[in-house]
Amino acid sequence: MLSWSAWKSDFGADPNILGTMVRIDKHPYTIVGVTPEGFYGTEKIAQTDIFVPMANEASLDGFNWLESRSYKNLFSIVRMKGRGYHAPGAG
Repeated sequence: MLSWSAWKSDFGADPNILGTMVRIDKHPYTIVGVTPEGFYGTEKIAQTDIFVPMANEASLDGFNWLESRSYKNLFSIVRMKGRGYHAPGAG
């Protein structure tokens, strides 16, 4: 997933970007979407340009978020779909 700003600046706002393969540290990733303009994720101090699945983090930064049971500073972004589904606090 690309941020809006990365899509605009690094990929020339290509309207056909979906499905394009890019490499991050020699690992192939398929672009599956672009975040809405103004979406910055959960971090206030840094702007993320590319969002990757948590399962791939170990190959990128050497830390396995899914296996670690001691690290408690983890923020998730999810999309809730489904007719009639509502959770407290979900907008």
